[in-house]
Amino acid sequence: MPSQTFYNLSEHKKNSVWNAIIKELGTHTYEHVNLANIIRDANISRGSFYQYFKDKDDLIDYFYGTIIETKMTFFGSLFESDREIEFLDRIEAIYIRGIAFRKTYPEYVEPGKRILESNAIRQRESYLQGVKQAIDLYSGFIIADQKKGLIDDSIDARLLARMVMELLNSEMIEAYLEKDIDEQAIKDRLSMIKNIFRKGIT
Repeated sequence: MPSQTFYNLSEHKKNSVWNAIIKELGTHTYEHVNLANIIRDANISRGSFYQYFKDKDDLIDYFYGTIIETKMTFFGSLFESDREIEFLDRIEAIYIRGIAFRKTYPEYVEPGKRILESNAIRQRESYLQGVKQAIDLYSGFIIADQKKGLIDDSIDARLLARMVMELLNSEMIEAYLEKDIDEQAIKDRLSMIKNIFRKGIT
């Protein structure tokens, strides 16, 4: 993560560095990120960059961590375990909220595409940890519903959490990254997937 020197910068300077990071990560996958471009666009010296970040990996971890923190704040109570909402309805609401997030932060769309295109990023510890945290979170919601008798308690919570997350990610992420997002199509697809899980296929 960035050094204290970075956090001590003025907001204007930090924003310049952040915008340069967004631009570069939206143009190249991790394997082809060029720190010289970030240094040039942020109008800082190479020495200053290495006062802020140890290396490219440190910068990537900062970017990914910042996006997660922004999402957690943006999604608010949808991630709170004490909110009274059934698991499948909560997941549907989370993905619908994702549409609003994408509209609010359009600058994250291209970097999002590059992340999905990079095998190296998806194998990084920070990325894998994010996936684990999501599964842990979803599992907690499922277990809470099992205790209420809303979900069969013989179902493995982590297995169901992974199935739901992987299916929805494979079906929805590409739609979120489209230039012209079709909100109604996404909502219709979410509703259909939710009903399949709720009712089964028999």
